[in-house]
Amino acid sequence: HHLEEYSKLAGDCRVPQGYTTADGGRLGAWLHLQRSKHDSLDAAQCARLESLAGWAWDPYADKWEEGFLHLEAFAMEAGNCDVLRSHVTTGGFKLGQWINTQRTKRKNLSDDRCSRLEALPGWVWNALDARWEKQYSELRAFSEREGHCNVSQRTANGDRSTLGQWVSVQRGARGLLSASSDERKQRLESIPGWRWSVGRASK
Repeated sequence: HHLEEYSKLAGDCRVPQGYTTADGGRLGAWLHLQRSKHDSLDAAQCARLESLAGWAWDPYADKWEEGFLHLEAFAMEAGNCDVLRSHVTTGGFKLGQWINTQRTKRKNLSDDRCSRLEALPGWVWNALDARWEKQYSELRAFSEREGHCNVSQRTANGDRSTLGQWVSVQRGARGLLSASSDERKQRLESIPGWRWSVGRASK
């Protein structure tokens, strides 16, 4: 009954293992026990648990779904999956760490989970690629706004410009890029106003 009430209020059964009810009931521990002895429960008990909103027998699968829902919501709002590693949702979910885990454990993920992640706007498996894509998008926006790609390496108040520094690195690395980087070269060259070398105006 405690779990039923929790499910009605929260809309799921993601109860922390240390969670206790107002009257001292160790709901989190009880829930962990039900999952661990799944095979010994009778059919009626299993059916009652499975009828609850957000029920999952595998707590890790449950946690994965929670993380995916948070990332999906972020991607739908921002149009990308560029989440800082330190990012925590308003509800306290460590989304940045969750994303890092998915990337580092890619080989252990099922094909279905990989496909779901890859279907999200702006998803990339490599964090360095993610940062490159973010800066590239900002450069395109700058070009559309200013009509050129001569981004100063300093902001108006004299601080270092992250975008300006990134543009400088791309130009400086042109001769070092491998054949596999041809796509990035072409994408940079497709931005209106892009030049591989610039005069003093960009410094």
